[in-house]
Amino acid sequence: MLDSSLMVINKLSLVHTCTKTICILSKYTEMHGEAITNYI
Repeated sequence: MLDSSLMVINKLSLVHTCTKTICILSKYTEMHGEAITNYI
């Protein structure tokens, strides 16, 4: 029982980390895109 709970927690934290990474990447791309547009 405990093992499956740990697995679920690990999966959730992994998903959370991926979501955070995607969020940071999209924000960075947004900022970078604006900078490139301004430069052009």
